Amino acid sequence: MSKQRIYFRYGLIIIMGMLLTACSGEHTPEGEKQVETNKLSAERTSVEFDADRSTTVAIKATEDLGWEAKPSDSWISVSPSSGNGNGTITITCDGDNPKTVERAGSVIVSSTRYSLTTTISVKQKGTTVTASQKDLQYLTAGGDQTVTITSNARWALKSMPEWLSASASSGNPGSTQLTITAASNPNDGERIGDLVVETVNGVTNISIHVIQAPVILTTDVHEVSFNPEGGSATVYITANGAWAAASNASWCRISPQQGTGDGTLGIVADSHSGSASRTAVVTLRSGQTERTVNVVQAAATLSVSQETMTFAPAKGSQTVVVESNTQWTATSSDDSWCSVAPDNGSGDGNVSISVKENTKAERRTATVTLKAGALTRDISVTQEGISLELGSNTLAFGPQGQATTIALTCNATWTASINGGSWCEVTPASGSGNSDIRIAVGEHTGNEARQATITIMAGEVMRQVNVAQAAPYIRLTPSDELSFGHEADSKTLTVSSNVAWTAVSSDTHWCTLTKSDGQGDGELKVTVTGNTVPDERTATISVQGGGRTATVAVKQHAADVIFSVTPSTLQTYAAEGGEQTVTLAANVAWQADAKPDWIGLSALNGQTTQTITITAAANTRNKPRSGNIVIKGDHGTQPITISVTQQEAIVAPGEGDNPLPNYSRKK
Repeated sequence: MSKQRIYFRYGLIIIMGMLLTACSGEHTPEGEKQVETNKLSAERTSVEFDADRSTTVAIKATEDLGWEAKPSDSWISVSPSSGNGNGTITITCDGDNPKTVERAGSVIVSSTRYSLTTTISVKQKGTTVTASQKDLQYLTAGGDQTVTITSNARWALKSMPEWLSASASSGNPGSTQLTITAASNPNDGERIGDLVVETVNGVTNISIHVIQAPVILTTDVHEVSFNPEGGSATVYITANGAWAAASNASWCRISPQQGTGDGTLGIVADSHSGSASRTAVVTLRSGQTERTVNVVQAAATLSVSQETMTFAPAKGSQTVVVESNTQWTATSSDDSWCSVAPDNGSGDGNVSISVKENTKAERRTATVTLKAGALTRDISVTQEGISLELGSNTLAFGPQGQATTIALTCNATWTASINGGSWCEVTPASGSGNSDIRIAVGEHTGNEARQATITIMAGEVMRQVNVAQAAPYIRLTPSDELSFGHEADSKTLTVSSNVAWTAVSSDTHWCTLTKSDGQGDGELKVTVTGNTVPDERTATISVQGGGRTATVAVKQHAADVIFSVTPSTLQTYAAEGGEQTVTLAANVAWQADAKPDWIGLSALNGQTTQTITITAAANTRNKPRSGNIVIKGDHGTQPITISVTQQEAIVAPGEGDNPLPNYSRKK
C-alpha cells in the first residue's frame, strides 16, 4: 500500500472524530464555562421489573441545574422527562416481556447545559407463569380445589375439559387464586384432562393435570342360586356413591331398594314347584353405571356318584356322593347286612353304605334306593363270598428239622391252627388277604413216621394241609461185612439214608474212608493198606445220623509167614573178637537168645524184619571156642540156630592157659 493512501485514511479518521465530538451530548453554551461545582446523579443506578410495571428513582442535581431523562428502548417510558435540581422520575415498563429470557435497556439522565450524565440500567425478567399444583385429583362426586397462578405477565385459560369449570378465565401479573370445579363423574371409567394456562403474549404456558375417580359399583357375586325350596341370600355391594336396586321377577324380592356407599342387598326367592329352572335379574345402578346379579332357581335334582358298589367279604363301608337341591331319603333292601347312614338329608351330601362280614363262600346282593320327590336313584351293592385257596394241601418232610412255605390266596381275614403235636409249627397264625405261610418241623428221632393237620379258617370256609414226617433210617450195603485180601485195596460201601450222617473207621491206621459225612443216600470208599502180618485184622465202619447208627465189619486176611536169616552161617571170629550182621526177615514176633555170654546181640526180640549185629568178645585163652544163637518165632515157625565160632588166643610157651595175646597171628 502507498504512503499517500495511508495518509489519506488517517486524515479521514481524524475528521470523523471531530464531527462526532461536535454532535454529542450537552455542551457548554458559547461564551460560558462549566461550573465544576455542579452535580448530577441518580439514587439508583439500576432497576429490575418482574410482575411490577413501574418504579421511582430520585434524581439529585445542583439547584437550578436543568436535566432531561431519555429511555434507550421503546418498551421503557420515563415521566417526567426533564426537571431542575432535585426531583423524582417514574420509570415504567410498558407491557409484558415477549420472551422468556430477561431483556435490558437504560434511562440516561443528562444536564441541559453542562456535560453531566448519569445512566440507570433497566432490566425486565423473562415471562413466567407457574401454578401451586400441577396435579389435581377429584372424587367421583366432583368438587372444588384451589390453585394459585403466579405470573409476571397477563394470562388466560387456554383450554380445559368440559367437565371442569374455573372461577376466572384470565388474570394479571402477580398471584391469583383460581378455584377449579369438577362435575360428578357418572361413568365407571376414570376421566382425565389438562387445564392449560397461557400468558396473553403467548410466550409460555403451564398444564394442570386433572384426574377424576370413576363410579365404583361392584357386587361380591354375579349369580345367586336357590334350590326349589327357595330361601334368602345376601349380596355385598361396594360403591362410592348412591345406588338403586330393582328385580324383574315377582318371585324374586330385594331389600333395600336403594343405598349409598358400601352395603348389603338381601334377595329372597319363593318356593318353586315347576319342572324347569327359572331365572330373574337384579339390577343395580349408580349414575350411568349398571351392574346385574343373575338369580337362578333350579327344579328338583338328584344324582349319585356311583350306581354299583362291590365289597370284599370283610365288613366295611363306602361313601356315595349325593348331589341334590332338595330333601332326599335313603333305604336298603336288606338291612340285615347292608345299612345306610344317614337315611335322609337335604342338598348335597354323603351317604355311607356299610356291610357286615360275609362268612360264607357265596356272594350276596342288596339295593340302596335314594328318593327326592318323584326322583329315584338305585345303587346295586354286591359283597363277595370268601375265596380261600392253598398252594398245596400235602407236605412231606424228612426226619431232620426243616421248613417250607406254601402260597395262601384269600380275600378275607384268616387263621391257621395245628392238630398233631408241637413238633410242627405254622407262621403267621393269622392274616388278611394273600400271604405265604411257613410250615416248620423239628428233628424227628423216633422210630415211626408222624402226621399233623394244619387248618386254615376264613369265616366259615376251611382248608387243610396234611403234614407227614418220616422216621430217620440209615442202611448200609453190604450190611454185615467187607472182606479184603492181605494186599492193599479199596471197596465201595453204599449208604441209604434220609438224614445227614457221619462216618468213621475204628482203626484208621490201615482202614480209611474217602469222606466223613453226607446227606441222604451216598457212597463211601473204604481203603485198606496191605496186611504184612500173618494175623487177620478187623475194623468197624460206623455211620451215624438222626439218632440212628449202622455198622459194617471190615476184615483183612493174614499175610504169609516170613521167618528166615540171611546169611544163615557166620564166619569164625578172630581171637580179638569182632562184629558180624545178619538180616532177620520176619512178620511174626520173635525172640533171640545167645549162649554163652561172650556172644552179644544188638536186638533180642521184635515183630518185623531187622538187622541184628552179633558181637564176639576177645578170646583170651589158647583154645578155640563156640556158641549158638537161637531165634524163635510165633505162628508155629521152626527156631533158627546160628553157630558162632572163635579162634583161640596165642600164648607164650610154659604159660599154660594164660592168655598171651599175639596180634601178629594170622587169621
